[in-house]
Amino acid sequence: MRFVLLAVLLQLYWNRAIVDVEDARLDQPAELLSALESSDVQVQRLAVRALGRYERNQFAASIRPLLSSSDAGVRMETINALAQMNVSFEIAKALESEKDGGVRSVIYESAGRLRDASPDAETILVNGLKDPLVNARAGAAKGLESLFRTHPDMKPSTATIAALRQAIRDNGDATLRELAMLTLNAAGDEDPETLALVLDDPEPQVRRLGVIASKRWKDDPSYIVRYEALKSAPTCDRAAALVRDPSDHVALLAIDLLGNGCSARLIERIVDSDKDWRKQAHAIVSLAKVDPESARKRLAKIADHEVSGPNVRGGSRQNHQRRSNRGQAQQRQSAQCDDCRNGYAARCGARSRESQLRACLRSGEEAERLGRGPPGSFRVACGPGPDHP
Repeated sequence: MRFVLLAVLLQLYWNRAIVDVEDARLDQPAELLSALESSDVQVQRLAVRALGRYERNQFAASIRPLLSSSDAGVRMETINALAQMNVSFEIAKALESEKDGGVRSVIYESAGRLRDASPDAETILVNGLKDPLVNARAGAAKGLESLFRTHPDMKPSTATIAALRQAIRDNGDATLRELAMLTLNAAGDEDPETLALVLDDPEPQVRRLGVIASKRWKDDPSYIVRYEALKSAPTCDRAAALVRDPSDHVALLAIDLLGNGCSARLIERIVDSDKDWRKQAHAIVSLAKVDPESARKRLAKIADHEVSGPNVRGGSRQNHQRRSNRGQAQQRQSAQCDDCRNGYAARCGARSRESQLRACLRSGEEAERLGRGPPGSFRVACGPGPDHP
């Protein structure tokens, strides 16, 4: 029992020490480099993860030998760390020898994360969509999504588009289907068969992405799908029907959309009779777009509300204070310009406003060169002169 307790205490000591060194961001973290040689795989995992977070490729040579570690967790952290350092590795070779599904998944993910993508990354990731291990296939889908999101100049090939559509049809893993759909949406794919399949997918996030791609309304049991459908295909009738949606997210969006030229009377009823101050606040904004005079008459009611009132009144006070501060700044600037013209320019014997300003700028710039004024202060105060566009 004592031995177990001692081992736990030593583990906690090492863990804390590694975290402290990681946070210190030392130029040469000797403790982390030394921990790579530890016989404790947990210490090795923490050390290589910490070095990866440094994102310095100078440590790549130190962690690369751990690619052949007997511990799958150490191999995963090593691959992740190399990707964070933007250091490439032999992806195809690593996949040939790796049998663990979790590690294979990380290899695919890292291939898509590298800032300097490998020329064959797209091909390797597309092949990964047919990996025999489901978590590895999900990693390939994640790698493809990362690859095209972080490299906007790259566009998926026709073969890649076809492989992603097939992956959606063939895989029961919801995360994989979601990632594949994200990539297809980014590519602007609108394949009718795929969209029909996705809109009936059992996973709400996948259906949501189908709505975004199809830009069509879908009355769905999930609020995230209804929300996206209302955004994608808004109408006044649809917004009016969803004002009482059980999801506040959907209801507030519906009220916002009523401000796009919909019935002022409906919005007035929300402001006048709804008990939810958030809906009243959204409604007064929409009403201001449709009927500003009607909104103005009801603003006092919102301002007197015990919850929303302080925000409205506070906002008004803040706006008033900003206007006051702006006016004072303009007065100070005007006075500074007058002093500038009447002071510096007078010493030069300038009479006209135009010649005063020229003289002022010349004298001011000379003062700046002599260290008697902040750089640009005279030009900022008085504006550009005729000779200073």
